[in-house]
Amino acid sequence: MRRTGFGSAMYLAVLAAALAVTAGCGKSVPFDYLQEGYTAKPGSVAVVSGGTDDADVRFADHLTKSLQQKSTLKVLSQAEVDKRAGKYPVTIKTVKPKDLDHPVWYGPNEKAKIDAMQANLRTDYVLVVWVADLSRYTTTSSQGGTSVSYGASIIGNLVHYGPGKAVGYTNFGASKSQSCCLFGGSEGKDIDDLLRFSAEKIADAVAERTRTARP
Repeated sequence: MRRTGFGSAMYLAVLAAALAVTAGCGKSVPFDYLQEGYTAKPGSVAVVSGGTDDADVRFADHLTKSLQQKSTLKVLSQAEVDKRAGKYPVTIKTVKPKDLDHPVWYGPNEKAKIDAMQANLRTDYVLVVWVADLSRYTTTSSQGGTSVSYGASIIGNLVHYGPGKAVGYTNFGASKSQSCCLFGGSEGKDIDDLLRFSAEKIADAVAERTRTARP
């Protein structure tokens, strides 16, 4: 996973906008099914961080909490995932999908890690997520002023058990401008807000597509 360095910048108002996502297909999809006509059944789900970086773990926590609020799916807490899964988080390596319009982000050799966790989690679904890119962008205007924004690309797959087959995917990008001019003092909060915003959008889409949205 790629991360860029961060530094100080001037104040900008908050924004959130779609980015071209890491996969390069130029389409931002919070969540959709891999196969047309498929419908997930109500049941239990565990959100699993696909990496050990702080951003991956934080995002998994944000998405878990958002799904608990927005969906009637039985969503395991991250504390319960950590308790049941054994060694967690672990690095699940991503690959370039064969089909960018219907991506499966993990390689065949990595699926065994997901299967092993699910055997302990005992949920109907596992939603594996990665913060595939977390970047800092600096823009200089024609007048010489500079502005800073942060971008995140989130990818993921929903895996259904017992077949152990990927049935859904995430390929989502969002950005946020820096909210404070004090030498990048707001950077940590800005990045966390960006991850939380992305989690909320993805949770909305999961709840809608699974028909489990809370009234």
